[in-house]
Amino acid sequence: MYSCHNHQGLKKVPEAPDMVTLNVNPDLNSKLYYSSFIDSIAYIQLQTPEGVLIGSNARKVIFSRNQYFLFDENKVYAFNSNGKYLYDIGKRGNGPGELNWLENFTVDTTRNSVDIISLANRKVVRYDINNGNFIDEFTTKFYVGNIYSRRDGNYLLYASSASDSSAEEIDNLVIYDAQKEFILESVLGQPIYMKNYQGVSNNAFSNTDKGVLFTRCLDNNIYLISGNEVSIKYKIDYGQKYELPTDKKFYNKFEDLGQIMDQTDYPIQFSGHLGNKQVLYYNYLIHKKQFAVLYDIIHSILLNGRGINDFDNGPDYFMIGLYQNQLIGITEPSTFIRHFKKMQKQMNKSDWLQYLNDHPQIVSILETSHAQDNPILAVCYMKNKFKPAE
Repeated sequence: MYSCHNHQGLKKVPEAPDMVTLNVNPDLNSKLYYSSFIDSIAYIQLQTPEGVLIGSNARKVIFSRNQYFLFDENKVYAFNSNGKYLYDIGKRGNGPGELNWLENFTVDTTRNSVDIISLANRKVVRYDINNGNFIDEFTTKFYVGNIYSRRDGNYLLYASSASDSSAEEIDNLVIYDAQKEFILESVLGQPIYMKNYQGVSNNAFSNTDKGVLFTRCLDNNIYLISGNEVSIKYKIDYGQKYELPTDKKFYNKFEDLGQIMDQTDYPIQFSGHLGNKQVLYYNYLIHKKQFAVLYDIIHSILLNGRGINDFDNGPDYFMIGLYQNQLIGITEPSTFIRHFKKMQKQMNKSDWLQYLNDHPQIVSILETSHAQDNPILAVCYMKNKFKPAE
């Protein structure tokens, strides 16, 4: 990366004074139920008029200003709280306001904008949060995998690869002044030979009252960013046999992250972390087996287990996110339909009819949803006080 700021290289990031080690045991076979921390799930069918087709890979959803913003790698779609379509952003091209290879996005409530990464031309494009109209854009001079807008006007960027092909390493975390197009700080060095062993969703940002949390899957740390200072806030310890090797020869054996996931015991955090003042949540995979971790920040309680599906509360989630005290997720219609067909087979007829009578919103969705339809948005409301499973 090039800038007027001196490159920090492998600058050592200190541990926070109140750092917490999360001792996660991947050998557990316990079931983790949504009902231990969620009161209810509401299904909202998204209005998709002619010409609005949401792709099957809906990667990210943000709830802000009473609107839902859904990203599917082709466009960002905006819906109101009832699922009514408002607008979409994603005109392809290389000109002002145009996007080429959408990578990620964020919602900036300070500047009232939706900010989208256009990876191919290394820029971030900003659009009006009210109508999706183009506002302005800025270049990054390096490739960005994720973005977070801070209230001080600066951006936190996850640098996914260097712009200089001769570089031997890249700093993953960049604090960036978009107005001056200037790097204020860059840390968390990563050797270039490891560049294929990371995913965009593995490296996530979320806000807390003390600063912004950032997870880097590469070293299983969750960092706290306060101003331009970065420290390790949570250290995820899966046990010695699950530690990621740093030997360059190890990476020559594999072509990408998927091969490492299939052939080693290294935990892949495929959804990164999502958190707030109350809860940290993330998923991880080992040999394609899915695990979930919930950490109650207030009461210092860690929940970890195989599978995250609660039979009574609906199907598995395609993605989970936290916004203030609301847990937000999305699920595909095919998953939704399969879940309730299985449920119907396992219940006698009278119990099934009673269940449908008690859940009229489920009936409405089942009557109008088909496997080929666009994804359904599901909103899960957190309990007032996080309660672990008994």
